[in-house]
Amino acid sequence: MMDFVAAAQSAPFTNTNDAKSTALRRLLALAALLHHWRRHLGQLLSLIIGLSSATALFVGVQLLNAEARSSYDQAEASLTGGVLPY
Repeated sequence: MMDFVAAAQSAPFTNTNDAKSTALRRLLALAALLHHWRRHLGQLLSLIIGLSSATALFVGVQLLNAEARSSYDQAEASLTGGVLPY
């Protein structure tokens, strides 16, 4: 049985300098992913929900940190009379 690397090297589109072969490989990888996700919709939904949740959490934390910094700076300015001691 031929291993995956040997099979990939013997494929007719393995010339790494050829733009067509690179595009074909990407298209084949995308087709394989789409075929997999069409058969396993639960995994696709989990992926979409996970990515959107992670993005929302990251953005929320960034906004919360920015608001906390701004609030801290305002409190510091009001306590020092607008003149920072350092």
